[in-house]
Amino acid sequence: MMSATCVSPLATAVILALSLGCSDSAAPPDIVPKPTKLAFLVAPVREEGSVPFSHAPQVAVLAQFGNTDTTATHPIPLTLGADSSGVTLGAAVTVYAVAGVATFPDLSVTVPGSGYVLNAAAPGLTPVVSAAFAVGLTAAMVKAGSAYTCAATTAGFGYCWGWNAAGDLGDGTKDQHLAPEPVAGGLRFRQMDASSADFASHACGITVDSLAYCCGDNEAGQVGTGDSVSRQAPAPVVVGLPFLQINAGWVHPCGLAADGTAYCWGCGANLAPVAVGGTVQFVQLT
Repeated sequence: MMSATCVSPLATAVILALSLGCSDSAAPPDIVPKPTKLAFLVAPVREEGSVPFSHAPQVAVLAQFGNTDTTATHPIPLTLGADSSGVTLGAAVTVYAVAGVATFPDLSVTVPGSGYVLNAAAPGLTPVVSAAFAVGLTAAMVKAGSAYTCAATTAGFGYCWGWNAAGDLGDGTKDQHLAPEPVAGGLRFRQMDASSADFASHACGITVDSLAYCCGDNEAGQVGTGDSVSRQAPAPVVVGLPFLQINAGWVHPCGLAADGTAYCWGCGANLAPVAVGGTVQFVQLT
């Protein structure tokens, strides 16, 4: 015979309380990470002047736990700082984040130097500054004039520095420069030459599409524009022919056309190029 088990009222209350304590309860709400700061994923190190950065800079929006907030779509402006007075980034500088990352393609800096940094900021987020980087030049050719020098980089961009009283450097000013300054106009050169004159100086170049440009003093017509107005930025030589080579000379540049004809101008006699007489075909100018 089985006997009944007696349970005291106190034990019943304890069992009931334990049962209630083990029942399902509402789970705590998920914690939604908040975007708090910016961080560089990709930053420049050493870049070539006037050429888009070798790797496009990337800035991530980080959540409070340090992970990328993949829901972030903040507009992120990028600025150039540290020793960059008057220097700008050569592309769009505000980009919206996609999945929490803003990518900045085609950025470039024209003026060589060191100590450049990028600053990234966005409303409500802690800004970030990149590590310092340098911008340099790789010269394909260098030509020294009487008191100034010009160079064409391997990417075809023209740079000049030194004396600039007549706009010889072609940077759009008459300011002297102790370091290479980009030639105005965004032209790309395969050859540049600087005048040997110690006065009335000028510079000339052949672009990658074989057109001749000159700048500087034009009192004797040495810029080849058909007038005697000096130019502080490169002006096209009016002959309009494709050139293989150009020699800035003293105050009389000469150019070698693709058909072997030599043209010269300046020296107070010709304000525009004239063909060298005779039937001689030239292969090089010196």
